Amino acid sequence: MSLESIWTRALADAGNSEYNRAWWKIDIIAGIFNSTRMIYFVIFCFQRSN
Repeated sequence: MSLESIWTRALADAGNSEYNRAWWKIDIIAGIFNSTRMIYFVIFCFQRSN
């Protein structure tokens, strides 16, 4: 499974408004650390599944 399809499915699962509210904060943090965006993405998905 490609990263794109995982990303697309996670987007659909999250629901756009909730996703957008959370993601902009994650994006800022990931931007600071630059190459760690995937880590925050995994944490975000993991938190949603609990």
